[in-house]
Amino acid sequence: MRCFLRGYLLVQENIMARCASHPGLYGKHYEPGVFCVFLIDFCQCMQYYHQSMYELMVESKFSAAHQLRGYKGKCEKLHGHNWRVTMAVTAERLDEQGIAIDFHDLKKFLREVLDQLEHTCLNEIFPFTQINPTSENVAKWIYDNMAKKVNDDNIEVASVTVWESDTASASYFE
Repeated sequence: MRCFLRGYLLVQENIMARCASHPGLYGKHYEPGVFCVFLIDFCQCMQYYHQSMYELMVESKFSAAHQLRGYKGKCEKLHGHNWRVTMAVTAERLDEQGIAIDFHDLKKFLREVLDQLEHTCLNEIFPFTQINPTSENVAKWIYDNMAKKVNDDNIEVASVTVWESDTASASYFE
């Protein structure tokens, strides 16, 4: 949806009900079967449809073994990977030095989380004693642990991508 400063937003009939649920924001709408024309204040438009963000990314690695229970194929057997992890965080604002969060701190936090997995059999670490240590589940586990360390009123973990090979990865984000 595009916002124009003190401009008009043309919306087709099929989302008229959604527009009607915010009459104070959108103002008056017209007869069904025609385009709805809404005058939108720029500040309200920005508040509801756009928020500026910064995104920072760091990368690290760990080595670990795993096996996929109930999987029919090579991955059912114990095997290992040199995992690569990419983590992205978002920030709404910068500090006085123009920094959202120090890359050194992000790398340190990620290293602390990954050290729990380093040179282990993932199947022996909770929650992988209960669920399969798939790339998808490993990405969520790292995301959840990083969110506990990093998230505050400005910084939020945006995504974690786990690579188990050069050509295969899984990402988790909320």
